[in-house]
Amino acid sequence: MIKTTLSFFFIFTLFINVFSQEVIDVDFETNLNLIYENNENVAEFSNKTKESAEGKDIFKWSVSGGEEGKNWKFSNGSAAADKDVSIQFISVGNYSISLSCKNKTTKGKGKMKKKNFISVVGKYPKLAQLYVEDNHKKLVKSAEKYTLNEKLKSDPIPYVWFSRGLYKIYTSGDNDAAFQNAFNDSYGALSKAIKADVNGAIQNDTELDNYVNTFKLEYIQSNIDAHIEIINAELQNDKKSQNKTKMDKSLSKLNGFAKKYLKISNNKIGGQLLQMATFYQLKNSQSAKEIWKTLEGDLKSLEYNEDYSEADLLMMKYGSMFLCRYWKSVNNVENSCFVLKKTNEFLSDEEDFFDFYVEEFDACE
Repeated sequence: MIKTTLSFFFIFTLFINVFSQEVIDVDFETNLNLIYENNENVAEFSNKTKESAEGKDIFKWSVSGGEEGKNWKFSNGSAAADKDVSIQFISVGNYSISLSCKNKTTKGKGKMKKKNFISVVGKYPKLAQLYVEDNHKKLVKSAEKYTLNEKLKSDPIPYVWFSRGLYKIYTSGDNDAAFQNAFNDSYGALSKAIKADVNGAIQNDTELDNYVNTFKLEYIQSNIDAHIEIINAELQNDKKSQNKTKMDKSLSKLNGFAKKYLKISNNKIGGQLLQMATFYQLKNSQSAKEIWKTLEGDLKSLEYNEDYSEADLLMMKYGSMFLCRYWKSVNNVENSCFVLKKTNEFLSDEEDFFDFYVEEFDACE
């Protein structure tokens, strides 16, 4: 009986100690998420951890994504145990940063890891020069070599140049059999670039960012117009044009297009609105509702000063108009008005959108 009581007391004491430990709220920030290789830029990391009530907080910084001394190193006399640190990143790649904290007095501890918090990208003057010289085939071959280099696989910049060279070959009307799929291959390279670009390297380069917008506009125009005409006719109840098989085929293609567009754009709202509209029309309301779970919150926090490209605004227009027209047909005016009021901040200068909003949703005012 005594042994049982002691065992219970030991377990109870252990339980109290474990669950009464202070949880330290660890956080940090940096002045530099994006670094260009060979610029010798040093990222300064500021510790924003909430100070413990008593005792001394002990910190430890760590970096994953490369080898210390070879790919990165502590700089300006700082060390892993310092409260704030300076780190120089040497090699191309994405680096995750972790900060842990413990306190011997309070027995508290905590940790924060920010994945791919730092990106180091390369500069490729040779690729830029080949583009200026209109040597697009050589540009494609040279850029492709960079994309196949294991050490550069996380760098989005060569992929953008690869895409840009292929796009120029496509627009030139070159009949070279080796580049017969230039446009689709250009899309593939760009989607890889966008996926790899975790810290805005493309947007930081005005020339490359302008190219991405140009490609996205071309991608929209080459995929959407014919299907939109069919769907517009159906949604406006034009009895002469009703053809369910044709309608469903166009909806499916538009849904696939929206999904693929999301892979080449960091601004997701327009593509997701279009996805929702097509899912509802295809009687897949569950998939539409899954998107809405996060999209509704994104729309609520949407600020007018956010940077949306011409292509992303065009997708926002198509997506909001199609979705709201569907919602109106099922008497969901509340959601329609919510979406239109938010997107109108961006699209009020678009005449067809303004007419749609005013004529079909005057109740929103």
